[in-house]
Amino acid sequence: MTWKEERGYWSREEVEAAMRQGNPDVRAALDRLLFCRNSTGQNEMSLLGYLGTKEAAETAYAIAQRCPHAQATATAALVRLKDPRAAKFLPQALEQWGQDQEALKRALLDAYTPKLGQQLLALEAKGHEQAGSMVKLLKAAGVMKE
Repeated sequence: MTWKEERGYWSREEVEAAMRQGNPDVRAALDRLLFCRNSTGQNEMSLLGYLGTKEAAETAYAIAQRCPHAQATATAALVRLKDPRAAKFLPQALEQWGQDQEALKRALLDAYTPKLGQQLLALEAKGHEQAGSMVKLLKAAGVMKE
């Protein structure tokens, strides 16, 4: 079997085959397979933001760090928790359009801070299209001042 790390998703059988072959690159995939959820039901991860606990913040941070496909929902939880570590994942999280993006939009609308606004404006100035869309949304909602 030829292992391709960049694929992003692997079945249990593929991971097992690569491990049996002694492929050293499979460790990260095993970590994600054990820790991360599959792509369905991700939006529920953003609900961690409503718990308001340090444990919820640590869990959301670990998910954002270890599960690239879940960065939008995990970042949404960090935003809602007003955890400054959300800034680290915001650019990538904005790229994940779809159902998970809605959780991030709601979190930014509900838990907006001027610091997040500054980061979005800086990303927009660098040509980040999704950041520009988010700035427009926040301004239209009256959350971000002109």
